[in-house]
Amino acid sequence: MGDGLGGKIAGYLSYWICKLKPFRVKNKVAAYTNNSGYASPTDIAKKSFFINELFSVHLGQSRINAHHKIASTDKKLSLSEETIDTLTYTLKYRPTSGDMLMAMFQMADDAYSKRCI
Repeated sequence: MGDGLGGKIAGYLSYWICKLKPFRVKNKVAAYTNNSGYASPTDIAKKSFFINELFSVHLGQSRINAHHKIASTDKKLSLSEETIDTLTYTLKYRPTSGDMLMAMFQMADDAYSKRCI
């Protein structure tokens, strides 16, 4: 997997989703109500406010995992909840570039795959 293609695609997909913001939540309460019929106001606010950023992080992670599957490796990138929270905040409030996101996804993949320099 040393070609870096998975990280490049993941980074640029994430960048454009955050830039274009294609998703909107119309009915926030209905979208985040759990099986018991209860939706926490803080969960609703957080998930709907960061919807594009959360989607882009999970899409980037899935894209790297798809690249591993195509290459027939047994590796699977899994980001911690804390890392996802930090990254979504960064994508929402800090200036980011496609190159920066590409490097971030590639470094996460390399570190998880134990290919550190």
